Amino acid sequence: MRLRLYVLTAMLALPFAVSNASAQQQQLGTVPQQELDVIKVLTAQENAWNSGDLEAFAQAYKDSPDTLFVTNVVNRGYAGLAEAYKRDYPTRSSMGTLGFSELEVHALDERFAVVTAINALQYCADPLSALREARRVTQAGGTVVLAAWSDEGVCDVQLPLAAVDGLLPVDTQRAPGPLGLAADGSLETLAMRAGLTPTDAADICCDWFYADHETALRAFLSMGPSVYAMRYVGEAVVRACVSDALSQFRTEAGTYVLRNTARYVVTHA
Repeated sequence: MRLRLYVLTAMLALPFAVSNASAQQQQLGTVPQQELDVIKVLTAQENAWNSGDLEAFAQAYKDSPDTLFVTNVVNRGYAGLAEAYKRDYPTRSSMGTLGFSELEVHALDERFAVVTAINALQYCADPLSALREARRVTQAGGTVVLAAWSDEGVCDVQLPLAAVDGLLPVDTQRAPGPLGLAADGSLETLAMRAGLTPTDAADICCDWFYADHETALRAFLSMGPSVYAMRYVGEAVVRACVSDALSQFRTEAGTYVLRNTARYVVTHA
């Protein structure tokens, strides 16, 4: 089975969400066949990823030149998608652990009713172009939801990410960066330039909790900037850099807590 999916999204510190097996089994027994087929593909991807089998993971996508895959750059074609995964996750340890939970599948027609860009636009080389593309595929009156870090309050995540950013060559730092859209009004201004109408916005608490040092370290090593840095300076250097940056967030109980503020903006096409 091949799925024609066009998704604008990002994964940041989510590789450690753990799915509930019994809940998944119950879900698989109650959904329509079309939705069940999609869930089976995602389950197979989860198993392949956690086995370190990138080729099997990529087989869920359509093997076609028109497949579009967006990371920090736009990759076109299945071959480019597969190579991007191999390039960005060169070792099993760099892959972390992938888990899908509380899956909901909704059939989409040729134009989306809702598009989300959660902590994604600031990693695009051209955020405005990316958002204009989101506007293009959204039906008239549809919703586009944006979210990014905010500088209105504490944002501890910037410290480990800034440490990793310092390991990257200057010529790779093309995107705005983790806090590139954090200034008050930045998301709203970008949305209006893309032809969208903001209707709601707010800053919210987005704290991260990790049970121990290794869990926190693996979370940050699985993020895009860390994966790119490993290609230039090696995993050992990045691991040491992130470990040092995380040390200040250790609690007396041995857990790690990063206090963050995020901002969301709801817009309509």
